[in-house]
Amino acid sequence: MAFIDDQINKYAENILSEGDVNDSSALGELKFYISIRNAIKSKTREVNEYEKASMEDNGVLDALADTLVQLGLVRDKSELVEKLSSEIN
Repeated sequence: MAFIDDQINKYAENILSEGDVNDSSALGELKFYISIRNAIKSKTREVNEYEKASMEDNGVLDALADTLVQLGLVRDKSELVEKLSSEIN
């Protein structure tokens, strides 16, 4: 499995196994990784209608890209999409 998919599984399992102690934290991370996966999939491959990125998913990717560009870690959003596309199944 790839990193993003592994993270989704990790935080979903955390919600199931840890009870309500860490639910909010795990849910926040789970939502982030699902948004990134949906946005990357929609930009790099054919997806079913139910898999398409929402406006929120695209906004999360845009915010991440803007932050990483500002920090000088990627040139632009297309570089980020390219790098992350190998991190999803």
